[in-house]
Amino acid sequence: MRCLPNPGRLPAFATQTGADPAVAELLEREVDVLAYREHVAALLDQAVASYRTRGFGSLSVGFGCTGGQHRSVYFAEWLTRRLRQQGVAVHLQHLEQPALSR
Repeated sequence: MRCLPNPGRLPAFATQTGADPAVAELLEREVDVLAYREHVAALLDQAVASYRTRGFGSLSVGFGCTGGQHRSVYFAEWLTRRLRQQGVAVHLQHLEQPALSR
């Protein structure tokens, strides 16, 4: 995620995480973030379809950023919502933000 703009460099977002609406709104205004998200969606759509066809029971996805607070949390939250809407059971674990895991 280091190739994407980092909200953590802005004092207003220092205590927030990617799960906070203000951080999500900031990231979603960035063209590079939206393009990255489209690539992630395409990759995971293909993987999930293949796993379902082949009968696999689990797939792990990991996101990382400098502090594990903004970009990676945002993408993990976004992907969790997206996959759950597709009927995929998701266990979300934020290694650097354990209170957000579910």
